[in-house]
Amino acid sequence: AAEVPPRATPPPAAVAAPAPTRAVAASGDWVVQLGSFGDESNARRLAERSTTFGYKANLSSYRSGSRTMYRVRVGPFESRGQADATASALAAHGLQSQVVAAD
Repeated sequence: AAEVPPRATPPPAAVAAPAPTRAVAASGDWVVQLGSFGDESNARRLAERSTTFGYKANLSSYRSGSRTMYRVRVGPFESRGQADATASALAAHGLQSQVVAAD
């Protein structure tokens, strides 16, 4: 019996990648800072507390002199008005915060 040579598989059709979408919560010029701590566990506790009110806080670290500090922030927001509204809502839950420029 004669063997049938394997057929070459055609290359997959090129599919255009979808254009990236800009998510409001993924970019912006403003954030709401809930606090800045020298102890990471304190920062994590505050971030977890914000989730009980429906906000996802992000932790970031930075150097201040010889210390590592941990920021707790919600955002970014595209407008100062959105950030102000979020800060007001957080204050109504007892979480003091301030609106700052995103970095």
